[in-house]
Amino acid sequence: MKINNKKISTIFYLLLCVIPVSVYPADQSEDSSVSDSIIVVSGSKVEENSEDAVEKVQVITADEIKKNGAKTLSEAVKGVSGIVVTGHPTDSITMQGFDSEYVKILVDGIAVSGDIGGSVAVYQIPVEDIDHIEIVQGASSALYGSDAMGGVINIITKKHTKQKAALSGNLTQELSSSIRSYTGGNISFSGEHLSAALTGSFDWSKGLQQDTYTALVGTVSQYLVPYNRLGFLRGSADWTDETGKIGVYGLFSDSLQKTNTTVYETMDYQSDRLEAGVTGEKTLSEAWKLSGFSSIKWYALETNFTNSIYDELTTTDTKYLDSESEIRASWDPNLVNSILFGFNGNIQTVKGSSFDGSKKQLQLSLFTQDTVNVLGKDTLFAVPGIRFDVSPSIDGSEFLYQLTPKLSLRYNLGESTVFRLSYGMGYKTPTLKQKYWIFLHNYAGGEGNFILYGNPDLKPETSQGFNAGAERKFGPHIKLSVSSYFNFVQNLIDTEITGYDGTQYTRTYVNIGQAITYGGDAALSGTFERLTVKVAYTYTGAKEYSSENGSYIDLPLRVPHRITVSAAYMVPVIETSMAANVEWSSPELIDYDAQTYTPDYLMVGATAEKKFGQGKYDVYLRVDNILNNLNFIESTAGDTQEEYFGLYNGTVFSIGARLHI
Repeated sequence: MKINNKKISTIFYLLLCVIPVSVYPADQSEDSSVSDSIIVVSGSKVEENSEDAVEKVQVITADEIKKNGAKTLSEAVKGVSGIVVTGHPTDSITMQGFDSEYVKILVDGIAVSGDIGGSVAVYQIPVEDIDHIEIVQGASSALYGSDAMGGVINIITKKHTKQKAALSGNLTQELSSSIRSYTGGNISFSGEHLSAALTGSFDWSKGLQQDTYTALVGTVSQYLVPYNRLGFLRGSADWTDETGKIGVYGLFSDSLQKTNTTVYETMDYQSDRLEAGVTGEKTLSEAWKLSGFSSIKWYALETNFTNSIYDELTTTDTKYLDSESEIRASWDPNLVNSILFGFNGNIQTVKGSSFDGSKKQLQLSLFTQDTVNVLGKDTLFAVPGIRFDVSPSIDGSEFLYQLTPKLSLRYNLGESTVFRLSYGMGYKTPTLKQKYWIFLHNYAGGEGNFILYGNPDLKPETSQGFNAGAERKFGPHIKLSVSSYFNFVQNLIDTEITGYDGTQYTRTYVNIGQAITYGGDAALSGTFERLTVKVAYTYTGAKEYSSENGSYIDLPLRVPHRITVSAAYMVPVIETSMAANVEWSSPELIDYDAQTYTPDYLMVGATAEKKFGQGKYDVYLRVDNILNNLNFIESTAGDTQEEYFGLYNGTVFSIGARLHI
């Protein structure tokens, strides 16, 4: 399909000009503008003001999450420039042209267990206990190790500390016209030294089923919209005094999704997560501080594929165990240097019906970096760093090691302009899934009927990443930021057809050589007494080198152009907050050789909220998909937005209430 550039340009300017009006609380404690002064840790693994961070750290506050009506991590980040959320069969996040297996997701600095060592199903992470979300885009392997070539998303949970003993909590109930029910809440105790919290949520969506008559098997029932169920419970306790802090936490989640891959094929995707850990900080002196954690994570995944044509049921059952420990020492010897040392050890074990026996993988890492205030004038900052990863040989696997350096620079041109430049080497070891996975995929014809084999001889992927950006404040209310990136990837891991036995193809994970990703984004925001507005544009390019073509060709399933617009306004007199957002994504390439594309994607939503009883009660109304799947460009096959993305619920109305104790 040939994309009409004139039509895309028209859409771009239309969205920039038509900014919906919405409301925002006048209380500055809930205003998203305070994100400039939030204490963040993701850029350097030490606490720093987000406004002063050398690395660019994007922040999503709890209030912004609430205004957007998000219930899961995937819903919370989908409006952020530079991030694309895809959703089949489970939501996953892509950044800087890298798919979800290259984006590391953390909760309070501890990695979330993934799908047998692969991408994290982000719809399984609720937002009820989130204080804010920190996003660092670009290669972060020097601090965070494997799987962080695309970037890092760090979820920071709420902390409860008060001088006097106090009990607090909240409860949220929401019902939607799409037959979705969400119940969430938390209760916390905080005192002079001890704080504890218990958070839980239950998110249930019936989905949308339709009976369809087929020539091969008669009438079949299929999910036009997936059925979803997610239960989540997390508890934590911390003891804090003048010398440090020690804490424990634990969580359990249970998730089930039912969907159709075609009218004849259904898939049930059920997973359970258990996690427990201990965290700690110790102040040794004014210059020295120790911190770290130890965690154990268990993840069980069961998939059931049913083909009604052949009346076949194929089940995979996999259990994944991940144990990780890290210790860090930070040293501030003077006003110029702030040095971090660290050690991380991570062992992963997986077994199940898709694997031949139990498989293990161990990685040991040393890392260090120095935040240098050059000349001590708060004008030029440099952060050199390096990480050394070692993966010992286990069960005949190859002994691997790698040095990954980084260098970040920040230059303050006066009080209103900031320039950032960074280089980082990315490093990603093959996952256990990529090395040992054996998966029978016989639910489609042609090349879709195959056996997928892992490859224990895979080489690690490496990347050279470059990022540049600038921020400019125009007075106290207007802020403009622009950024760009370029990544060169070697030994990219992908699958390719390696054989055919007359009935089905054989696909194998292989290293395919070289790929590049490149792009950038620009965002303009305004924050006033009662009004906030933000407009952002993101461009993403991704190519792989094709030996067949003798040149670089486009990689599929990347969104080249994306526009997001959000606005908020606090209505005077009635003091009712209203918020609205627009998201538009251009068509994605599906297949390079066939030149097939998806439709474009346009989504508009709005929320109105009113507080009662001196802020103890919130009542809100939200409308999603206001334009009822209006879009501008059909797919190559003629699919509309509704058909391709499965948005058969149309416009969805939600009503909810919150009680604050």
